[in-house]
Amino acid sequence: MQKTNEESDFYNNHSCYPTFTKPFVEEVLRIAEFKARERILDAGCGDGFWSGVLNNLGCKMTGIDISPVAIKIAKEKSGKNQTFLIADLLKPLPFPKDHFDAIIIGVTLHHFPSTKDLKSVAKNIYPCLKNGGKVVVIEPNGSNPISRISRVLGRFLVKFFKNISTENETFHSIGTYEKVFEGSGYSRVFSKTFQEKPEGEKLHPFIMFLVGIRYFLNDLTWKLLPNRYGGNEVVLVFKKSNSTSRSGCES
Repeated sequence: MQKTNEESDFYNNHSCYPTFTKPFVEEVLRIAEFKARERILDAGCGDGFWSGVLNNLGCKMTGIDISPVAIKIAKEKSGKNQTFLIADLLKPLPFPKDHFDAIIIGVTLHHFPSTKDLKSVAKNIYPCLKNGGKVVVIEPNGSNPISRISRVLGRFLVKFFKNISTENETFHSIGTYEKVFEGSGYSRVFSKTFQEKPEGEKLHPFIMFLVGIRYFLNDLTWKLLPNRYGGNEVVLVFKKSNSTSRSGCES
């Protein structure tokens, strides 16, 4: 079960929010096919990176996060047609049924350590999404063996370097995400792994040294392993395919 207070405290005291490279962002937008004037939920928005990207496309953005500091930063950076509020994805969300055309979840789900948590998130966003609407998931690729090993190492290092992560963080496999969403009323329409190196990471020099080794090994897996197991990021797209009523949003 996610330690929600621990996650909030971590991001309340975390001033570094790495951003994705332009080619990766462009590829995500090509895959997702977001349209101007669509109403989109940025679930686990952090400092509002994806909200800003999609707002520039003309989308009407709502971002939610459990961290008051992250929401404050997102509001300071926001433009027109952007709204940010504090909300917990493990609880029913404060939106009407069928309110959003699409939902983007960017590097958020790996902060939920159990499959039970992931199912709760899938359930709570479900009613807010219009029938046929899509959920775009961007996460570390837990099917990559290097990523999984680095997460185990990270759980050890967090005892000495408090600002690198939280113990909640779990790199779930692609199969886990597929099973959770497909078992929660969604159908999978796309999945693809990428080799990506987020920009702006500012950590202790020793940790950055280890990060460099991880990226080197990830480059090798990208070249040597099949698509599902190579690459350090995965993009999945699911579609709401079941009109059966589910709890999770305000009616």
